[in-house]
Amino acid sequence: MAKKANPLLTLGCLLLLGLIGGAVSLGQKNPIAGVGLGIIAVGTLVLIGYALRPRRCDICGNVLQRTSYTWTIQNEKKRVCPHCNQSLARKKSKAAMSQFR
Repeated sequence: MAKKANPLLTLGCLLLLGLIGGAVSLGQKNPIAGVGLGIIAVGTLVLIGYALRPRRCDICGNVLQRTSYTWTIQNEKKRVCPHCNQSLARKKSKAAMSQFR
């Protein structure tokens, strides 16, 4: 199964390439404006890196690879890995069965 392309990544890369090209072109005519646009390009690169950081399980801290599950724990939505999802489902099932006994 092929991994889907992230539209945010595609848009960010195109924007970054445009900003770098604009900074180089503008830097030849007006160096101060070129430096300013270059700083904006670096800021865009930092934002793209922040958006693409690996997501982690809110319970155990493992990196979420392909699948993640959402649980509401203490009125907060938490993203969990498959292992923690299985553990939480088991605990919830055990609590539900203990009510019937």
